[in-house]
Amino acid sequence: MGTGMLVKAAQYVRMSTDKQIYSTVNQMASIGSYAMAHGFEIVRTYADEGRSGLRIKGRAALQEMLRDVLSGEPGYQAILVFDVSRWGRFQDTDESAHYEFLCRSSGVQVHYCAEGFDNDGSLASAIVKNLRRAMAGEYSRDLSAKVWAAQCRLVSMGYKMGGVAGYGLARLLVDQTGRPKQILARGEHKSIASDRVLLIPGEAAEVATVRRIFRLASRGKSNRAIAETLNQDGIPGPVIDRWDQNTVRQMLKAERYVGSYVYNKRSAKLGAGYVFNPQAAWVKREKAFQPIVSAQLFSKVQRMKRGAAAGYSDDALKNHLRSLAAKHGHLSSEIIDAAPGPASKTYSYRFGSLAKAYAAVGYDPANAERPTDARAIFAKNVVDLLRNQEIAVSVAPTQQLTIEGRYVLAPSVCRVRRIGQRDYWAIKQPRSAGIDFVIAAFMRGACRDAVYLVPISRFGKSRKIEISAGSNQMSDYEVWNFEFLVDMIRWHGRERRPVSLSAPPDR
Repeated sequence: MGTGMLVKAAQYVRMSTDKQIYSTVNQMASIGSYAMAHGFEIVRTYADEGRSGLRIKGRAALQEMLRDVLSGEPGYQAILVFDVSRWGRFQDTDESAHYEFLCRSSGVQVHYCAEGFDNDGSLASAIVKNLRRAMAGEYSRDLSAKVWAAQCRLVSMGYKMGGVAGYGLARLLVDQTGRPKQILARGEHKSIASDRVLLIPGEAAEVATVRRIFRLASRGKSNRAIAETLNQDGIPGPVIDRWDQNTVRQMLKAERYVGSYVYNKRSAKLGAGYVFNPQAAWVKREKAFQPIVSAQLFSKVQRMKRGAAAGYSDDALKNHLRSLAAKHGHLSSEIIDAAPGPASKTYSYRFGSLAKAYAAVGYDPANAERPTDARAIFAKNVVDLLRNQEIAVSVAPTQQLTIEGRYVLAPSVCRVRRIGQRDYWAIKQPRSAGIDFVIAAFMRGACRDAVYLVPISRFGKSRKIEISAGSNQMSDYEVWNFEFLVDMIRWHGRERRPVSLSAPPDR
């Protein structure tokens, strides 16, 4: 068969942490043999390396391939894949079928090169293919259950499962006999499967700070006062330079400081979001490693903190809410947590939810002058400025802005907060999917102090970014002039987010 008669094809390869048989090199070798035997010429390669096949999110190459196919001019007529599992181990077989259907409906046929059936649309191939899809998803479910059981067993033996050590602690790598090998630095991981990781006390200065925090708490100091004391003494915080009451509160609750390791408080399985598990599902190992603070001191602090929350009467809590509503004109968890006194979680525990606490004081969020009103004004301001520059902008009912049909911005209005002598703003990551940037207005009362354009990729697990007044932190994202806003969007979004694909059809 002459070269001119070959059918142009793209190859898609994916490797996560599976066996060597699924290395991209082996996949491409097998696909190349198939292409030669069946009259295909490979003109394009899409490779997702180190990517799970559970869902399409994070698989940039697969998304790019689908975009190219849906454009109508991909430059090839077929897609060659090693097998059904490389296309994906989707937990819903309909999702796997949907993405293949998008290709086929655009005139591009998908071929599974190492499977024992021809993907020709026949009844037999449809039955076998769907069975293989189900088997690929079941493999992930079975593997997930086995890995989780193994992790729980190792935790019960006192070993740490992933993640950072925490402030004041360090990770010690040991071999399978328990013999120490080295201290793991941040970002370092074990390279031998049989090695294990133990927690041990970390740097002496951090250990001393942890003990000081517990001593101050045992003397009745509030979380806010402890944070201010540490900031005044110039002690760097665990994540940023400054301490805040939330960081202190989390540390005071952490049982790891008494040498106990608690696992499975929350979990995320098979690509789903995190869920908080009931206490009965937790896996706990006491005296797993050397404690930093004594059990007596830890217990005393827990009694005091719980007692402080329990010491608020219902009337005291309600009066506190009313005073905050009168002062700010609206209520939110951020306002409650920023003010001295009970935290928003105290209201949730006492009344069942924050909404029920609002109802108890007659506060109706729907009728209040909320920050969303200011957000709508800010969104309109951004839209007007962009349209004056003849930039195409569309506005969703949720006030999200789509720029040039490509980039989605979520407007946010951030109120100034203060810890000690430090003013700062906190930008929260929206929970809505498909957002590329948060454009945040930093407010001091009714005056706008600054505007920041923050890519979603900059938000970490905390889903929050704090920026201090007068600092150069994240200065690359400050919008000095709205005439440059679109240039900033294009620059920071140069690794273009994949366009949203139509949802799978209903069953």
